[in-house]
Amino acid sequence: MRVIHLLSNKVWGGGEQYALNLIQALRAAGHSVKAVTRPLPAITGRLQQSGIGYTTMRLGGAWDMGSACRLARVLNADRQDTVVHVHNFKDAFTAAFARLLSRRKNIRIVMTRHLVKPAKNTQPYRWLYGQIDALIFVSRLAQQAFLSTQPNTNTDRMTVVHNAIRIPDTVQPADLHSLYGIPQGRTIVMCHGRLSPEKGIEHLLDAITKAHTSTHLVIVGSGLEAYTRSLRDTVQTLKLNDRVTFAGFQDKIFPLIAAADIGVMPSVAQESFGLAALEYMAIGKPVITTDNGAQSEFITDGQTGLLVPPANPSALAQAINRLDDDAALRHRLGTAAQKKVSQQLGYDTFFAAITAVYNGVSSAK
Repeated sequence: MRVIHLLSNKVWGGGEQYALNLIQALRAAGHSVKAVTRPLPAITGRLQQSGIGYTTMRLGGAWDMGSACRLARVLNADRQDTVVHVHNFKDAFTAAFARLLSRRKNIRIVMTRHLVKPAKNTQPYRWLYGQIDALIFVSRLAQQAFLSTQPNTNTDRMTVVHNAIRIPDTVQPADLHSLYGIPQGRTIVMCHGRLSPEKGIEHLLDAITKAHTSTHLVIVGSGLEAYTRSLRDTVQTLKLNDRVTFAGFQDKIFPLIAAADIGVMPSVAQESFGLAALEYMAIGKPVITTDNGAQSEFITDGQTGLLVPPANPSALAQAINRLDDDAALRHRLGTAAQKKVSQQLGYDTFFAAITAVYNGVSSAK
């Protein structure tokens, strides 16, 4: 089977990591895989670093027939059965037009919906929904939001496949105390991901002012320059310089997670799933996250993590203090979370479900 992933986002995020992990797993399974992306260093650099072959195109959406024509030529360069896997509706238009131009019937268009947003009901989108052979939602919440506007689309082509992550066979914890000059004896609270307003990190900074002074926050990631600057200004204003570390973007996140005591994801927007929370769980770390998205689909409050209301620094501080005070609770939550991931959210389970969709044998959920 040949699989082509279209990646048109300007920045590297969860959807791009999802695609990269899948490309690597498909290659390991012996499939022919390549990426089509825009000529943006933020994306092409990561693909090059991972040894992934790619072709660059404009990928401008429904009115970009140039990219559709170029993709059609790529499709016709090899006549074998092909899956075009897209990660937004803009790229789905490109894939649909390219298939029409290729005049081939053995091309299957699969889309993963990574967002919690209602479906559009305009005529072009109604046509597009009919062109997509399989629509994967990363959570039940994402599917419910899409269907809330009652789009004229075939629900038999829809399925929910919860996200999963690939983790190294062995993870050596980093020495965060030495690496960032954190005093020994501090409980390390970590938050990682793209720095943007919807992640709610300013509320986590507020929570740190209310948390025990024995806690130290490490923020890992990069993102919007203005937002990042505002976070650093907030640290200054709140006099948290000796309790907060900005670690910047880190290519290898698991050694840092393995060295943390608590993972916190304070998103104020509805998360379609929450890959970062899953990463802490997979390494056996207790996680605190907000309850306003799909997190409750894989985290049970008090059993496999702690759920708190969004934009509520007091509740967030209470949860941090609760885990800081109770090492046994941290261990119990982390162990249960790791078991949950291993038994129900492992990458092998995810990969089997995705390849079933590729082969057209998945069932709607």
